[in-house]
Amino acid sequence: MNARHAIHLATRTALFAAVLLLATVAAAGARIDADWRIHIRDAAVVAGKRVHLGEIADPVGDINPKNWANFARMELWPAPPKPGRPMTISKTRLRKELGKYLGDAAELAIYPSSLAIQQGGAVLLEAELNKLVVSSLTPLTAQMRGEVSIRNTQLPSFVFLSDRLNKLEVEPPTSMAPGQITIRMREVTPKGDLVRRITGGATLDQWITVPCAAIPVNRHDPLTPDAVTFAKKNLAYLNGEVWDGKGGPWRLLRPIGAGSVIYQSDIEMLPVLTKGTRVELIYRGKQLRLTVPVETLADGKPGDTIPVRNLHSKKEVYATVQDENTVVIGN
Repeated sequence: MNARHAIHLATRTALFAAVLLLATVAAAGARIDADWRIHIRDAAVVAGKRVHLGEIADPVGDINPKNWANFARMELWPAPPKPGRPMTISKTRLRKELGKYLGDAAELAIYPSSLAIQQGGAVLLEAELNKLVVSSLTPLTAQMRGEVSIRNTQLPSFVFLSDRLNKLEVEPPTSMAPGQITIRMREVTPKGDLVRRITGGATLDQWITVPCAAIPVNRHDPLTPDAVTFAKKNLAYLNGEVWDGKGGPWRLLRPIGAGSVIYQSDIEMLPVLTKGTRVELIYRGKQLRLTVPVETLADGKPGDTIPVRNLHSKKEVYATVQDENTVVIGN
């Protein structure tokens, strides 16, 4: 017997022992009380002309490493004929095919909804894709205020690379605004040539402290310090520009409940004049200056043009608010 034949015989013997052990465990009851299982992957890359069990499955539980090494070498069905062209096997067919090789021991397997197999190349599973996305985008959040994180990634369950030397890169997003962001990845060759693009998504959270209503406030209420508190909010779920808590004096343009965020669009400068106020109207002409008492017919702040009524003639005109005591017409 030559050495090559001896090695071949030893391999067949080991595989027979593996199959025998699997069958023994299964027969020990269809009750499947073994302390381990065979977990079939969602996607796998194979190297030879036939698929090996160890290329598509991992052991789960308490199994002797030597026994698993024997199981892993077990040859199954023929590999996909064309390198870089995945094929998909449904769960039903997968159970049937494994049953041909493992017999009743196929009941020890934990099956995915389907199995994708590719001859050659490489495969990145969902956990690896998530890690790649987070590690690529996290540095871009360094300059953002507050606590920033990326979650709820919507990515493929796996990505096959057509060549094992190719790599998957994450392209910088066009926007890093809080909320839903688009993720674009590309497979490139070692020379940097583009092979294909893959699109996904994620949620970008940005927690910062923002002004909120401390008490219920009504329309046209002045925004006094006692009516404002500060709370940490996720900008991913806020719509619009949040008030920065500065400036004023302000008043509300709409009712806001206690605890609600105050947006810039919710406030306006508190008018120096309110409707019904009596002030002086100054008319400035080229050679004439008149001062008459008027009543304001609308609220106004400096620079606003509002209607006023002459208290003597009852005539209505438009004038520009100068301060809390004066409106003017002319230069």
